[in-house]
Amino acid sequence: YQARVDHLLGVIAAARRVNHMLVRETDRQRLLQSTCDLLTQARAYQLAWIGEPREEGRRVVPRAAAGAGRDYLDGLHVTWDDT
Repeated sequence: YQARVDHLLGVIAAARRVNHMLVRETDRQRLLQSTCDLLTQARAYQLAWIGEPREEGRRVVPRAAAGAGRDYLDGLHVTWDDT
């Protein structure tokens, strides 16, 4: 039980930091990258990434990433259709 509570408190703290960045940061790419960095540091996630939808091919293309698992994104093909 305590482990779940600690995890949720960590998620809430990370979300609060991201909210603060949303108010201060004016550069979109820095905001995306800082968010990924924060998640991998604050929550010790192996990988955090943010993707952007592209109409051509109905793909989601990584825009920012952080963590040791970034190489995983090189071969990743995410779509929002049935493929």
